[in-house]
Amino acid sequence: MILANNLWGEMVNALKNFGKSIVDFFMVENNYGLSLLSRIILSILIIVLGSLAIKLLLKILRRASGIKKGITRDLSAKSFFLSALQIFLYLALAFIVIGVLGFDVSNAVGLLSAVTVALGLALQDIIGMFASGILILNTKNFKTGDYIKVVNSIGEESGQVFQISLLYTTLLNVDGQKIYIPNNNITKANVTNYTDFNYRRASIDIVIPYSYNTEKVKKLLLKVAKDEKRVLDNPASSAVVSDYKEIGAIYTLRCYIPTDLYWDTMLDIRSSIIDELNKNNIKVSVSNELQINEKK
Repeated sequence: MILANNLWGEMVNALKNFGKSIVDFFMVENNYGLSLLSRIILSILIIVLGSLAIKLLLKILRRASGIKKGITRDLSAKSFFLSALQIFLYLALAFIVIGVLGFDVSNAVGLLSAVTVALGLALQDIIGMFASGILILNTKNFKTGDYIKVVNSIGEESGQVFQISLLYTTLLNVDGQKIYIPNNNITKANVTNYTDFNYRRASIDIVIPYSYNTEKVKKLLLKVAKDEKRVLDNPASSAVVSDYKEIGAIYTLRCYIPTDLYWDTMLDIRSSIIDELNKNNIKVSVSNELQINEKK
């Protein structure tokens, strides 16, 4: 009985000592008078409040810059800046939490540097995409809302610039499809920006048999351009014989159209040309059709 009581007493003392060591571990104070438990609670509060503050700040900046509601047309640099700022703020929050928990921040920075070097070697393509994104924004060859054509060794894509992000440039084509192009593919490509000017030139080719009077055909083509109210008077439209084929002469109508009205106007002109030629009993060569050369 005495032995059992002694064992029970020792067990109780061991449990008390173990509990005390746990309490001491969490309650021991650092140089600033904060226990580990206090630091853990403080860190959780910093994470919660810091995350809310970052989200609120980014929301305010998006609204102020017009990104959230699409108020401004030049969103490229602003969207890119906010993405980079978000990463920086969360990294800063992480270092603050590490410091509050009592870890040596200098060691964390050293570890981060080593990890960065390792990731840099493993993710060269991604880093190249990131660097290319910065180059695209600095050169300002195009911006959000511009209509561009990208031609590289892989192929050719065209569409309206929807977004320039850290790694990809997104185009929206005429079918409403989003095309994601890595930024490093764009910096190595030939890029045609059709929105650099307020207007674009439409060059419309049509083959007419040699039997028809050339001056009459050119006047009819110019009439179509003049009757179309969306075609600009200056620069002036022109109609010329641009080449010869076995089946007839190639007539080219060149006219200038406001950039935002280009596609609808150009397609309507194609229809009007056919109607005008039919009214004057002029036939288009059967084996040929209208060809559109997109030029500024």
